[in-house]
Amino acid sequence: MNELLSTLLLSFAASASLTPSWDGNYRCELDLGENAAGQSTWAEYELNISKDSCSLDAKGFQLDESIVCSTKAQGDRLDVRFRSYSNGELSNLFGVQVYRVKETLFSLERGQKGLLTHWLSYWPGELAPKSQSCFKRK
Repeated sequence: MNELLSTLLLSFAASASLTPSWDGNYRCELDLGENAAGQSTWAEYELNISKDSCSLDAKGFQLDESIVCSTKAQGDRLDVRFRSYSNGELSNLFGVQVYRVKETLFSLERGQKGLLTHWLSYWPGELAPKSQSCFKRK
């Protein structure tokens, strides 16, 4: 019995260590096409993840915000969740609370063709697919 338990624990420890870390810097650039007024719309995202921190900086057409995030890893999937804006507030610059604390903004998923982004409450808009290859590790 002890031998079986030891084998199972070693097997679990080995499989847990095979999952690569999500720590690192990621970048996503989106060309969102033209809006109704004929203006070019775009967005750039910088996601920084370390053991103790997560931050998301977003710049683009009518977009300029910094978010403190948290993460939750589940195998090959990482949920990026809202914690606050970089100023510590839960409301944006216009006084509107767009996201709840721990709300999943988007998920990253490791696949055979690279990293897939699943946009959830942080979806860039109609011109962006809900799932796409966007974030790339720098």
